Amino acid sequence: TIVPLDALRATDGLLLLIPLMQRSQEAEAKLRSLAQKCRLLSIDLLRQCTLEDLWKTGAQLAGAEVSETKIWEIWANEVLTREAEGVGRSRSAAKVRKRVLSQWGLRHLPEGLELAIQSCLRSI
Repeated sequence: TIVPLDALRATDGLLLLIPLMQRSQEAEAKLRSLAQKCRLLSIDLLRQCTLEDLWKTGAQLAGAEVSETKIWEIWANEVLTREAEGVGRSRSAAKVRKRVLSQWGLRHLPEGLELAIQSCLRSI
C-alpha cells in the first residue's frame, strides 16, 4: 500500500535529481515526467485520507526536514482547502500556521511550508 508520505518523498527525490540531469535532456525529461506522475498520485492520496492523517503526513514531512516548496504546496493546498470550509483561505492559512507551530512543536514554520502557503494564497 502506498501512503501519501511515500508518494511525496518520491516526488521530492525526483525533483532533487532533475538539476543533476541537465546534461541529458532525455533523462531530465523522464525525471520531470516521473515527478509529475508522483505529484498527481500524492494529490490523489492526500484527498482520500482523513484530516487527521493529512496532519500526520505534514508532521512527517517536517520531521524528515523536507524543504522543497513544491512538495509543501501539495500538502498545503489540500489542508488549506479542507480548513477553509466556512472561513475562507486567508483565515484558514492563519489557522494552519498556528496549528503547525503548536501541534508540531516548532518555533517557526519550515521555509518551504511558509512559501507554499503564500503561493496557495496568491493562486486563489
